[in-house]
Amino acid sequence: MKHIFFDLDGTLLPMDPGVFGKGYFAGLTKYFAQYGYEPNTFMEALKGAVYKMFENDGSRTNEELFFEYFLPVVNKTKEECEPLMDTFYREHFPDIVKETCGYNEKAKEAIRILKEKGYKIYILTNPLFPPLATQARIKQAGINLDDIFYVTTYDNSTFTKPNTKYYEEVMHKFGITSDEVLMVGNDTREDMVITKLGVPCYLIEDDLINRDNLSIDGVMHGSFDEFLDYLSKLEDAK
Repeated sequence: MKHIFFDLDGTLLPMDPGVFGKGYFAGLTKYFAQYGYEPNTFMEALKGAVYKMFENDGSRTNEELFFEYFLPVVNKTKEECEPLMDTFYREHFPDIVKETCGYNEKAKEAIRILKEKGYKIYILTNPLFPPLATQARIKQAGINLDDIFYVTTYDNSTFTKPNTKYYEEVMHKFGITSDEVLMVGNDTREDMVITKLGVPCYLIEDDLINRDNLSIDGVMHGSFDEFLDYLSKLEDAK
Protein backbone atom coordinates (compact mmCIF):
# COMPACT_ATOMS: atom_id res chain seq x y z
CA MET A 1 0.00 0.00 0.00
CA LYS A 2 1.31 3.42 -1.03
CA HIS A 3 -1.66 5.77 -1.08
CA ILE A 4 -4.32 6.92 1.39
CA PHE A 5 -7.58 8.49 0.23
CA PHE A 6 -9.27 10.61 2.90
CA ASP A 7 -12.76 11.99 2.88
CA LEU A 8 -12.85 15.47 4.47
CA ASP A 9 -16.24 16.48 5.88
CA GLY A 10 -17.12 14.33 8.89
CA THR A 11 -13.84 12.42 8.62
CA LEU A 12 -10.87 14.76 9.02
CA LEU A 13 -13.17 17.72 9.72
CA PRO A 14 -15.84 17.19 12.41
CA MET A 15 -19.11 18.39 10.95
CA ASP A 16 -22.87 18.24 11.39
CA PRO A 17 -24.01 18.56 7.75
CA GLY A 18 -27.25 20.26 8.78
CA VAL A 19 -25.51 22.92 10.86
CA PHE A 20 -22.86 23.54 8.22
CA GLY A 21 -25.39 23.66 5.38
CA LYS A 22 -27.61 26.15 7.18
CA GLY A 23 -24.72 28.50 7.94
CA TYR A 24 -23.19 28.14 4.50
CA PHE A 25 -26.33 28.79 2.47
CA ALA A 26 -27.39 31.69 4.70
CA GLY A 27 -23.98 33.33 4.43
CA LEU A 28 -23.66 32.80 0.68
CA THR A 29 -27.16 34.10 -0.07
CA LYS A 30 -26.70 37.17 2.14
CA TYR A 31 -23.38 37.98 0.51
CA PHE A 32 -24.69 37.77 -3.05
CA ALA A 33 -27.86 39.70 -2.17
CA GLN A 34 -25.64 42.77 -1.66
CA TYR A 35 -24.85 42.64 -5.37
CA GLY A 36 -28.41 42.35 -6.63
CA TYR A 37 -28.86 38.58 -6.64
CA GLU A 38 -32.44 37.84 -5.56
CA PRO A 39 -32.14 35.28 -2.72
CA ASN A 40 -34.82 32.81 -3.83
CA THR A 41 -33.62 32.82 -7.42
CA PHE A 42 -30.03 32.49 -6.25
CA MET A 43 -30.84 29.44 -4.13
CA GLU A 44 -32.81 27.87 -6.96
CA ALA A 45 -29.84 28.35 -9.26
CA LEU A 46 -27.36 27.01 -6.70
CA LYS A 47 -29.33 23.88 -5.84
CA GLY A 48 -30.08 23.15 -9.48
CA ALA A 49 -26.41 23.53 -10.41
CA VAL A 50 -25.35 21.15 -7.64
CA TYR A 51 -27.90 18.61 -8.87
CA LYS A 52 -26.42 18.88 -12.38
CA MET A 53 -22.97 18.10 -11.01
CA PHE A 54 -24.32 14.91 -9.45
CA GLU A 55 -25.58 13.94 -12.91
CA ASN A 56 -22.23 14.51 -14.63
CA ASP A 57 -21.42 11.80 -17.18
CA GLY A 58 -17.71 12.61 -17.30
CA SER A 59 -17.83 14.68 -20.49
CA ARG A 60 -17.13 17.99 -18.72
CA THR A 61 -15.79 19.21 -15.42
CA ASN A 62 -18.20 19.74 -12.57
CA GLU A 63 -17.31 23.44 -12.70
CA GLU A 64 -18.41 23.68 -16.33
CA LEU A 65 -21.74 22.01 -15.54
CA PHE A 66 -22.24 24.24 -12.51
CA PHE A 67 -21.92 27.49 -14.42
CA GLU A 68 -23.81 26.16 -17.44
CA TYR A 69 -26.90 25.78 -15.25
CA PHE A 70 -26.30 28.54 -12.69
CA LEU A 71 -25.61 31.56 -14.92
CA PRO A 72 -28.81 31.57 -17.01
CA VAL A 73 -30.98 31.26 -13.91
CA VAL A 74 -29.38 34.28 -12.19
CA ASN A 75 -29.04 36.06 -15.56
CA LYS A 76 -25.37 36.85 -15.07
CA THR A 77 -22.13 36.17 -16.91
CA LYS A 78 -19.25 34.17 -15.47
CA GLU A 79 -17.14 37.33 -15.57
CA GLU A 80 -19.67 39.04 -13.30
CA CYS A 81 -20.17 36.11 -10.95
CA GLU A 82 -16.83 34.39 -10.51
CA PRO A 83 -14.93 37.30 -8.86
CA LEU A 84 -17.70 37.56 -6.25
CA MET A 85 -17.47 33.85 -5.56
CA ASP A 86 -13.69 34.06 -5.18
CA THR A 87 -14.01 36.92 -2.69
CA PHE A 88 -16.71 35.11 -0.72
CA TYR A 89 -14.74 31.87 -0.42
CA ARG A 90 -11.50 33.68 0.37
CA GLU A 91 -12.74 36.27 2.87
CA HIS A 92 -16.05 35.06 4.33
CA PHE A 93 -16.30 31.29 3.97
CA PRO A 94 -13.45 30.49 6.42
CA ASP A 95 -15.41 32.21 9.21
CA ILE A 96 -18.51 30.18 8.36
CA VAL A 97 -16.48 26.98 8.48
CA LYS A 98 -14.99 27.97 11.83
CA GLU A 99 -18.43 28.72 13.27
CA THR A 100 -20.18 25.60 11.97
CA CYS A 101 -17.48 22.90 12.02
CA GLY A 102 -15.37 21.38 14.75
CA TYR A 103 -11.71 20.56 15.07
CA ASN A 104 -10.06 17.25 15.89
CA GLU A 105 -6.36 17.23 16.75
CA LYS A 106 -6.32 13.52 15.90
CA ALA A 107 -6.80 14.32 12.21
CA LYS A 108 -3.51 16.21 12.19
CA GLU A 109 -1.88 13.29 14.01
CA ALA A 110 -3.14 10.85 11.38
CA ILE A 111 -1.54 12.89 8.63
CA ARG A 112 1.72 13.10 10.59
CA ILE A 113 1.90 9.33 11.06
CA LEU A 114 1.24 8.63 7.40
CA LYS A 115 3.73 11.21 6.19
CA GLU A 116 6.41 9.68 8.42
CA LYS A 117 5.64 6.27 6.97
CA GLY A 118 5.99 7.57 3.43
CA TYR A 119 2.40 7.42 2.18
CA LYS A 120 0.96 9.76 -0.43
CA ILE A 121 -2.11 11.43 1.02
CA TYR A 122 -5.12 12.49 -1.04
CA ILE A 123 -8.24 14.35 0.10
CA LEU A 124 -11.16 12.96 -1.85
CA THR A 125 -13.98 15.22 -0.73
CA ASN A 126 -17.07 15.36 -2.95
CA PRO A 127 -15.96 17.78 -5.70
CA LEU A 128 -18.85 20.22 -5.52
CA PHE A 129 -16.77 23.20 -4.33
CA PRO A 130 -14.09 25.42 -5.88
CA PRO A 131 -10.51 25.08 -4.59
CA LEU A 132 -10.72 28.05 -2.19
CA ALA A 133 -13.71 26.52 -0.40
CA THR A 134 -12.06 23.12 -0.03
CA GLN A 135 -8.78 24.65 1.11
CA ALA A 136 -10.62 26.58 3.84
CA ARG A 137 -12.11 23.36 5.20
CA ILE A 138 -8.76 21.58 5.07
CA LYS A 139 -7.16 24.42 7.03
CA GLN A 140 -9.96 24.30 9.61
CA ALA A 141 -9.09 20.62 10.08
CA GLY A 142 -5.58 21.76 11.06
CA ILE A 143 -3.96 20.13 8.06
CA ASN A 144 -1.10 21.65 6.11
CA LEU A 145 -1.94 21.73 2.41
CA ASP A 146 1.71 20.99 1.62
CA ASP A 147 1.25 17.55 3.21
CA ILE A 148 -1.51 16.64 0.76
CA PHE A 149 -0.58 15.21 -2.64
CA TYR A 150 -3.93 15.80 -4.38
CA VAL A 151 -7.36 17.27 -3.58
CA THR A 152 -10.52 16.84 -5.63
CA THR A 153 -12.43 20.05 -6.40
CA TYR A 154 -15.12 20.93 -8.90
CA ASP A 155 -12.64 22.16 -11.50
CA ASN A 156 -10.52 18.97 -11.67
CA SER A 157 -13.30 16.35 -11.46
CA THR A 158 -15.92 15.07 -13.88
CA PHE A 159 -17.89 12.84 -11.50
CA THR A 160 -19.14 13.01 -7.90
CA LYS A 161 -19.64 10.60 -5.03
CA PRO A 162 -21.17 8.02 -4.80
CA ASN A 163 -20.38 7.25 -8.46
CA THR A 164 -17.53 4.74 -8.53
CA LYS A 165 -16.23 6.52 -11.63
CA TYR A 166 -15.26 9.40 -9.34
CA TYR A 167 -12.76 7.14 -7.62
CA GLU A 168 -11.71 5.49 -10.87
CA GLU A 169 -10.90 8.90 -12.30
CA VAL A 170 -8.39 9.62 -9.53
CA MET A 171 -6.92 6.13 -9.60
CA HIS A 172 -6.46 6.27 -13.37
CA LYS A 173 -4.93 9.76 -13.21
CA PHE A 174 -2.17 8.55 -10.90
CA GLY A 175 -1.89 4.92 -12.01
CA ILE A 176 -3.15 3.55 -8.69
CA THR A 177 -4.31 -0.06 -8.45
CA SER A 178 -6.86 -1.28 -5.91
CA ASP A 179 -4.25 -3.07 -3.79
CA GLU A 180 -2.15 0.08 -3.42
CA VAL A 181 -4.67 2.30 -1.65
CA LEU A 182 -6.93 2.61 1.39
CA MET A 183 -10.05 4.79 1.54
CA VAL A 184 -10.84 6.46 4.87
CA GLY A 185 -14.28 7.99 5.30
CA ASN A 186 -17.40 8.30 7.41
CA ASP A 187 -20.23 7.84 4.90
CA THR A 188 -21.42 4.36 3.98
CA ARG A 189 -22.99 5.54 0.73
CA GLU A 190 -20.33 7.93 -0.53
CA ASP A 191 -17.12 6.42 0.83
CA MET A 192 -17.77 2.70 1.27
CA VAL A 193 -18.85 2.45 -2.40
CA ILE A 194 -15.16 2.33 -3.34
CA THR A 195 -15.10 -1.30 -2.12
CA LYS A 196 -16.91 -2.16 -5.39
CA LEU A 197 -13.58 -1.43 -7.06
CA GLY A 198 -11.75 -3.81 -4.74
CA VAL A 199 -10.33 -0.99 -2.61
CA PRO A 200 -10.36 -1.53 1.17
CA CYS A 201 -12.17 1.05 3.27
CA TYR A 202 -11.88 2.21 6.88
CA LEU A 203 -15.00 3.92 8.25
CA ILE A 204 -14.42 6.30 11.15
CA GLU A 205 -17.50 6.13 13.33
CA ASP A 206 -17.21 9.40 15.29
CA ASP A 207 -19.47 11.16 12.75
CA LEU A 208 -20.74 8.12 10.87
CA ILE A 209 -23.40 8.75 8.21
CA ASN A 210 -25.43 5.69 7.22
CA ARG A 211 -28.52 6.92 5.38
CA ASP A 212 -29.25 3.50 3.90
CA ASN A 213 -28.67 1.54 7.13
CA LEU A 214 -26.01 -0.54 5.41
CA SER A 215 -24.03 -3.17 7.26
CA ILE A 216 -20.44 -2.14 7.91
CA ASP A 217 -19.36 -5.58 9.05
CA GLY A 218 -17.51 -6.13 5.77
CA VAL A 219 -15.19 -3.14 6.17
CA MET A 220 -12.76 -1.94 8.80
CA HIS A 221 -14.39 0.53 11.18
CA GLY A 222 -13.83 2.16 14.53
CA SER A 223 -13.39 5.40 16.42
CA PHE A 224 -10.70 7.90 15.48
CA ASP A 225 -8.61 6.63 18.39
CA GLU A 226 -8.89 3.10 17.02
CA PHE A 227 -7.99 4.39 13.56
CA LEU A 228 -4.83 6.02 14.93
CA ASP A 229 -3.91 2.72 16.54
CA TYR A 230 -4.43 1.02 13.18
CA LEU A 231 -2.17 3.58 11.48
CA SER A 232 0.55 3.15 14.09
CA LYS A 233 0.76 -0.53 13.15
CA LEU A 234 0.87 0.03 9.39
CA GLU A 235 4.12 -0.84 7.68
CA ASP A 236 5.97 1.90 5.88
CA ALA A 237 4.82 2.55 2.33
CA LYS A 238 6.50 0.26 -0.17
